Amino acid sequence: MDYSEKEGQIKHESHDHPLAFVEDQTDQNKSVVCSGCREVVSGPYFSCVKCRYHLHKKCAEAPALISSHPFHRGHSPVLLRRTNSRSFKWYGCYICNEKRNMFVYRCLDCQFQIDIICALASFNIIPETYPTFNQYPHHHPLIFIETHHDELKRACCSWCQEPLEDSIYICIGCKFYLHKKCVNLPVEINNHPCHRKHPLTLSFDENYHYCKLCQQNNIGYFYSCSLCKFDIDIQCVWQNPIIEDKSCHEHPFTLFWRQDSFICNACGVKGNYVSYICSVCHLQVHKNCTTLPHTIKLTRHNHPLLHHYSLQQKQLEKRLCGLCLDEVEIEHGSYCCLQGDCKYIVHVNCVVENYVFYYIIDRLNPDEEPNASSSLLLDNSTSSSITRVIEKNELGEAIKIRHLFHEHDLILENKLNENDDIRCDGCMLSISTSFYYCSQCNFLVHKACAESSREKYNWFHLFSTTLTSYPVFRCSACLRLCSGFCYESSVMLFYLCLRCAAVTDTLNHHAHKHLLYFDLNFEGLCNACGGRVRSGAYRCKDCNFAVDFGCITLPHEARHKCDEHLLKLSYQEEIVDAEQNYCDICEEERNPNHWFYHCAACDSYAHPTCVFGKYSFIKVGATFTYEDIHPHALTTVQKTYDYPRCFKCGMPCRDSALECAECNYIVHWKCIDVIEN
Repeated sequence: MDYSEKEGQIKHESHDHPLAFVEDQTDQNKSVVCSGCREVVSGPYFSCVKCRYHLHKKCAEAPALISSHPFHRGHSPVLLRRTNSRSFKWYGCYICNEKRNMFVYRCLDCQFQIDIICALASFNIIPETYPTFNQYPHHHPLIFIETHHDELKRACCSWCQEPLEDSIYICIGCKFYLHKKCVNLPVEINNHPCHRKHPLTLSFDENYHYCKLCQQNNIGYFYSCSLCKFDIDIQCVWQNPIIEDKSCHEHPFTLFWRQDSFICNACGVKGNYVSYICSVCHLQVHKNCTTLPHTIKLTRHNHPLLHHYSLQQKQLEKRLCGLCLDEVEIEHGSYCCLQGDCKYIVHVNCVVENYVFYYIIDRLNPDEEPNASSSLLLDNSTSSSITRVIEKNELGEAIKIRHLFHEHDLILENKLNENDDIRCDGCMLSISTSFYYCSQCNFLVHKACAESSREKYNWFHLFSTTLTSYPVFRCSACLRLCSGFCYESSVMLFYLCLRCAAVTDTLNHHAHKHLLYFDLNFEGLCNACGGRVRSGAYRCKDCNFAVDFGCITLPHEARHKCDEHLLKLSYQEEIVDAEQNYCDICEEERNPNHWFYHCAACDSYAHPTCVFGKYSFIKVGATFTYEDIHPHALTTVQKTYDYPRCFKCGMPCRDSALECAECNYIVHWKCIDVIEN
């Protein structure tokens, strides 16, 4: 970090522009997030307002090199780096295992890496010299720490998997942490309330074991009866006798050991052995259900949802879950809309499993909502990105405007030559409907894209997103490299192209006769392309049908130089002709059961990937600077006749490439990794 001549500014190696010093946050910036540690900024910080890049003062002043870190003594120094390494995304922080996009320290000799929060905190808990203790059953000496002042609160005990609190033992040689109370656990338990006929023995298994009480698969230490194949996690062996949380339920819940199963009144799911009862309300629930949030705000619905233990209705009527579309049994617990005329309802477990899509509203202090999310209770969008209407026609339609992302006036046009292949500068799709154009340059944008709201709350993102424009970005939903307009989050690295921003969580699609809903946890193959789904899919609850986000956002019509007409997206051939099972672009065989583009007039067929390619949503002519690759500005080009050789791989540039106008430098997009997802 270098101080610039201009007072109050620094030049940090993590950012291209100078960062200005800010003494403290204003009320308008309470949701500003530090790009170094990904925590909400509090106290003094450095900021680049233009790029919305912020650093805590302590993160900006963190040492670039640590010569002898307490958890990594005897190795080369660890260096401060931004998280653009694939290994950190895969392995995470050495201490807390988190994989957030933040500053990390890395060892050049081995795979040791630790995020900036844990790196700086660990200096406060591990002295230069320390006593060690040999504790059963770990094979390395353990260090006893009386108090760590929450520096290790993000790490968990290796035995009970609970967060580290109070006094602990740690092993510097490996990621092994123990509560003091866990070190003193008995090796054997006799006459346990849920298994009285045999003793339970403390055991360890590197593979998953199934806890009979919490009904979860876990790794680590547990108590086991080998005769009955009865296993209990350490944290489940002795339950809290009373659980009381008035923000969730007005009365305390009391522990009730059982020898058989029960149906939980809070979520409607079967439970075993351990339950908690409320004698006032006559409720019997799982331990985890004693602290279900009373009121939540789900990103997929406009109104707050309230938890009910049961519902009554005067007529026979099926109530379908708004998340999974299965029936909700209203005699058991559910979340339903607070608005009297709205019948939106969801299963409790559907909400719990999709925890990234909601936040809790404190019913004791309903006005104190999270700053980053409170505005989710407002309308879904704010004002249009049209900054000024210059002229209207007799119907009141804006025919001449000024737009947020263009310096010239834009004029409305409804007609386009049928053979023109012109793309929208907002969504990068072919223009076939009303659009605005600039008479002074080549800027064109769909009327709908021009009217996009400046701020939007998307159903799969908890925080507000702001409309912006980039020459190149990677969409966080469809994972495509794109140009044009996108919605960006100021809280985390999240970019959403206009195509994905228009998709709802449930939809009807021409490819399937039933309603589709988005299932974040779906694992399987996509029916549209045959690829393996990695980050959720739209699926049908009645059929074995699922489509990933990339395929669900394919445009219904597209243009390609292989055909003079518009190609229409098709889903399955009615009459399968083996001679037509080939793509007219790549001339490779195609699966007739997968989606394809088709021209009925020319009887041509094409793979969707061949129609669009990997870089079709990047605008030809988009220019940006990336000094790690080349010192000059690079422009996206599509070579048609002359195929110069790529400076990286030496092969001809027949696909989309980046070219420098000042010299002869050119490189394939596929040969660089400019945009980290």
